[in-house]
Amino acid sequence: MVISVFMCVTLFDKYAAWDWPKAQAQITSSTLYKSTARSTQWCIQLRYRYTVGGREFAGRRQATSWLSGVQCDRAYAVMQARFAHQQPGDPITVRYQPGKPGRAVVYADGINPTEWFFVALAIVLVAGGIGTLRTAGRLRCEALAHAAERTARMQRAAALQRHPLV
Repeated sequence: MVISVFMCVTLFDKYAAWDWPKAQAQITSSTLYKSTARSTQWCIQLRYRYTVGGREFAGRRQATSWLSGVQCDRAYAVMQARFAHQQPGDPITVRYQPGKPGRAVVYADGINPTEWFFVALAIVLVAGGIGTLRTAGRLRCEALAHAAERTARMQRAAALQRHPLV
């Protein structure tokens, strides 16, 4: 469930930016670093600047997920090769939000089937959780009703024992 929710959050930029206009940007800094959050991977963090409508903007957002294989990889050689082509001064394409050109992302050009699977899994798990909670609530109400009915029967039986009709 946690992975599925994480995937939904990380895919938001990719999905939201799908139709955004493109702009050419220039990398202002790039850093290759070793991530040890979950498993050891090598990652690239970019900073870039771009111009839209005569105004210059700066950004660092990358619309990637850990499954996309663009931002991080376990193989140092793979990331070193990517890093060699993402140096300050190198061009890169960004997508920026219409009306808010200061909001841009890199690597927003597609969501792979594995990422869609995790989004679907999150939806199924949330729906299943809601269904389970509803069922549990209904069963609890039924159990309380049965308990109240049983209590009423016991009180009637006790009253009949104290005051028999015959």
